[in-house]
Amino acid sequence: MKKQVKSERKNQKRERKYNKHVFVMFTGFFVMFFAVFFGVQFVTKTGVFKIPGVVEYSASLSEAEVDMLENIFAEKVLDADVKISARNVLELPELGSNEFLYEVYVPVTDFYDFNDEILAESAEEILSNYNTIPVEELDYSSRLMKINGKYYLDDFNAGAVFRIIKFESEKYKDEILPLVAEVMTKDFPSSESVLTFAQTGVTALSRGMNAKLSQVGGDARYFAENIAEFLSSFDLTHTSNESSFTDFATSKNICSNKKFIDTLVAIGLDIVELTGNHNQDCGDTAALETIDKYVENNIKIVGGGKTAEEAAKPLEISEKGSNITMLAYNLSTGGATYDATPGANQYYEETATAEIKAAKERGDLVIVDIQYYECNGYASTYEDATCDYADSAAGDQIGFFRHLVDLGADVVVGTSAHQPQTFELYGDGVIYYGLGNLFFDQVWWPGTTRSLVLVHYIYNGRLLQTKIVPTVYDNNMQTEVMKDPQWFLERLVNARPLAADGSNTAQIRINQWASSTGGKKGVIFYDLDESRVIGKYNADTKFETASLYKLFVVYEGYRKVQNGEWDGEAMAGSTGKTIAKCLDLAIRESHSPCAETLWEMIGRESLDIVVQNDFGINLSVGELSATPREIMQMMKIYYEHNEITDEKLISTMEDSFLNQPTTTYNWRQGLPSGFSDDVLVYNKVGWNYDGSKWTIYDDAAILDFTKSGRHFILVVMTSGVSYQQIRKLADALNMY
Repeated sequence: MKKQVKSERKNQKRERKYNKHVFVMFTGFFVMFFAVFFGVQFVTKTGVFKIPGVVEYSASLSEAEVDMLENIFAEKVLDADVKISARNVLELPELGSNEFLYEVYVPVTDFYDFNDEILAESAEEILSNYNTIPVEELDYSSRLMKINGKYYLDDFNAGAVFRIIKFESEKYKDEILPLVAEVMTKDFPSSESVLTFAQTGVTALSRGMNAKLSQVGGDARYFAENIAEFLSSFDLTHTSNESSFTDFATSKNICSNKKFIDTLVAIGLDIVELTGNHNQDCGDTAALETIDKYVENNIKIVGGGKTAEEAAKPLEISEKGSNITMLAYNLSTGGATYDATPGANQYYEETATAEIKAAKERGDLVIVDIQYYECNGYASTYEDATCDYADSAAGDQIGFFRHLVDLGADVVVGTSAHQPQTFELYGDGVIYYGLGNLFFDQVWWPGTTRSLVLVHYIYNGRLLQTKIVPTVYDNNMQTEVMKDPQWFLERLVNARPLAADGSNTAQIRINQWASSTGGKKGVIFYDLDESRVIGKYNADTKFETASLYKLFVVYEGYRKVQNGEWDGEAMAGSTGKTIAKCLDLAIRESHSPCAETLWEMIGRESLDIVVQNDFGINLSVGELSATPREIMQMMKIYYEHNEITDEKLISTMEDSFLNQPTTTYNWRQGLPSGFSDDVLVYNKVGWNYDGSKWTIYDDAAILDFTKSGRHFILVVMTSGVSYQQIRKLADALNMY
């Protein structure tokens, strides 16, 4: 028994020793394993010793972009570093797999400004010197500019500044892309999503064109030869055709040889408007057969039809994600149908109101075409402007077209005018009062050989832009895009009506004065109360200053008296006058030697430094040339006279400008004599008269409209313009 117990104790002791060895062995193994495991991680900086990836933001990123990216990567532990940078380019390259087009910036100018070409070598030049906006903010109320001849909405890969953001990381595909893809992937306008719609004016393939067709061998494509490629390039092309096809077309009637369908097919016509007043000139049969011919050629019809019911149907267009309702009416030019005969769609106020409202409720873009009273005051002179104006003598075209916008129309177009008329932004829409002749035989009046093509760019149901492209034809009757059309577009702009709220009244009146006045002229009209320019014409063109240079000399002289550098009672050189008196006479008298003496006392170079550094006007007085804007800036300094506080000096300064005898000095017969007696005109004139004409006449004035309490600066600088003509400008602006 004792032997057995002793044996068991030995076994237990042996077993404990064995277990201890096993425990030590396994403990050592695990210690060695974890030492190697964590040692490798420590050396390789992986596992628990891993250093998280760093996000590096390049200085090329904007503050807003950095904020956006920091929100994406906040609290994210990355396996690899990532470097993020941005660049701007003028042409969109093929993007790398780790690059995104983040923004498109387009340059824009005022709706009425047709100086819309930019030449630039870099994207930064565009961003620094021009007004650019994100493309998503683009709409019809501003004018999209071209960059180096490229128009963004025609190209989509040029004509804009393209902002590209790039991500560089060893684990871009697996780690970075899933984080940024949703935010960085954006849809921008493209040829697949922007609907292009070319709207043209009057087409009347008739009379002399019938004769011309015979002369060219009967090929009607001849007339479209120079315009077909342009017009057929758009998704939709429209015209208002006023002449039906018939076998009885002659050189004397407004009827079309049947071959003329080839002209319309050649321009890629998609929509024909039948609101005109001549479609029934060759009988109902011709009108009906012509409608069939349109249908046969897949040309949609609006504004006319085989019956009154058919003619009244709106044209609903749904393409490229945009819905458009096109309404077309005939108003008082004849040719409408009221029954089961063919003709144009007669305008009824209740019907138009209901149709516009229904289309807007559907969310459609609404285009309303109107065959209005025609302007018949054409003249044979090249620059005749009789029908450029929208205020047709036959009716209130301005009021009526604006009324249609008030009803909800987005675009209103006059399709009856045989020569182009003006256009304007109004309310929440845009109006084109008349488009002129696309195809017709009216070659004897220059105005009727021209037309406007409205190229609408529509994106997601929204009108982004309308590009206005003038056309012209000559005795050959081959319509083509007008070369160098800026003069013509500016002429139409200058003819636009006064804004309903009067906001453009001054600009319109300045334009009208400039167009009716010969010679060289520049004008700027500045509202001192609102601190803005409200009218201008050649405001940044250099003119001879003549005596206006004295404005710079005299103000610096007043500053020197104010700060004690000059004693006003001391004599001014050899003039025999005190400095104070010379400061007065330099403004008041044209031939006084005071200004030259004071200029020498200041120092010519010293005055330029003062003008540039203290007055903030970048010119050299000694060059005796300045822009109206620069003279306006100097007059504004006089008005504010922040550095002149002495009441006696201020009183003398004001009196010098205001109280000049009109009877003795004709320079009070310019601007001062054109304003009413309740307007105080503080002016300075610069002039030169060679005995037969005014070679220079400049007039700069601070205007105090005492009745309304309004204050302005008006600067006129001219060559070859008389003070009588300048008086007319003052009379035109005497409205505040």
